Amino acid sequence: MSYDSIVTEILSMSAEKRWNLLMEIASSLQPATNCSAQNKKRAKRKLGGFEEGFFMADDFDKTPECFKEYL
Repeated sequence: MSYDSIVTEILSMSAEKRWNLLMEIASSLQPATNCSAQNKKRAKRKLGGFEEGFFMADDFDKTPECFKEYL
């Protein structure tokens, strides 16, 4: 179905049907109330983790050859 045909179909609806359609769309966009992300408990953070440090390549700041044409 094309965008124009959808617009034409919506405009041909009565005001009440358009309102109901809008409410249906709006309710489907609302986040779920029982979302698992809200119910998860956060893990306790632990200090440390970088005692050994980390490695960064020697050429970290160099521009890769494939990007030089864009500079």
